[in-house]
Amino acid sequence: MLPNKIEENVQKALKDLESALDAYFKKRIDEAKLKVWKASSEIEYLLFLLEFSHNLKNPVSDDTLNNQNEELDMAESIVKAQELLQDALKFCEEKNLKKAHEKIWVARGYLIILQERIERGNV
Repeated sequence: MLPNKIEENVQKALKDLESALDAYFKKRIDEAKLKVWKASSEIEYLLFLLEFSHNLKNPVSDDTLNNQNEELDMAESIVKAQELLQDALKFCEEKNLKKAHEKIWVARGYLIILQERIERGNV
């Protein structure tokens, strides 16, 4: 998979996260939740493609990620994921797919924990 394709999919996830943040601040929480799920699915697809086509393995264990954002609100979690995805884009431009993969993986962790909090009704 070419870095351009990765960049395209990261941009899609970033657009969904931006929409989620906008909806959150406009108190359209259900729309924000839906956009978080959409961004997460884009990230899962990206990770699958990276792991399959470039034989990259999960860079960080799920246990390491579990405590990273328990105290963050929805907006803070989204912003953290956005920052990591922006970093991933920079690494794509440098053709460093391993580092891009790491940033995407950690962004995934923030969104998974946010999704779990959404499911429990803690958002």
